[in-house]
Amino acid sequence: FTYYSSEIQKRHSYHRHTGFFDGKGLLNIVLDVNCGLAITSAMSKRSIWSDDVFLPADKRLPNEDIFPWFTIWKRIKKAEIRNDMPYYYYRFNPNSATNSGIILKHQTLWKEYFIEVRKRLSEQNILNIYESQLRIIEIDRLVFNVKEYDTSDSWFKSVLKYDTTTWGLKHKIAAKLLRSPYFCNIIIRFNRKVKNILFYIKNNI
Repeated sequence: FTYYSSEIQKRHSYHRHTGFFDGKGLLNIVLDVNCGLAITSAMSKRSIWSDDVFLPADKRLPNEDIFPWFTIWKRIKKAEIRNDMPYYYYRFNPNSATNSGIILKHQTLWKEYFIEVRKRLSEQNILNIYESQLRIIEIDRLVFNVKEYDTSDSWFKSVLKYDTTTWGLKHKIAAKLLRSPYFCNIIIRFNRKVKNILFYIKNNI
């Protein structure tokens, strides 16, 4: 998609996957921690949509633009991901609920989100297939999104107990950082500052 902001007039973002996929293939991409697939950047037949694909109306949780995939994937026979031209234009608003971090920073909201995701996958009898991927995503969201940790929370404690033996180096390190929340926040803030500086240099030289 094409991304607009006040600092950068236009920047193209490309998906790491391209080609044709069935519904299960799209679900696998959605549950790839390094690769999102927002439903807002998709075009589809109206017939695959129904009220039950969305989060409950009384819940406002992170990743609402991802959640519908957990239902509509089974209604999709064939889909294509393309990078040859922009199909989606996104105007960055720093004051929006997502970009300001009002929703993304809250541990409790992420906890509720993963409860809803597991419920949806369990109803389809596929939770056991994707449980390991969900655990990596949980670590990722806690480390890179949440600002203040409630270390007494049962969900937080259960996440710390995950077996990371088969995980990639990035998320093995992330899981270890999470054991020291204060140190974790310092490292993540420093990492973001460095990335922002490098990004600025890249786009202004």
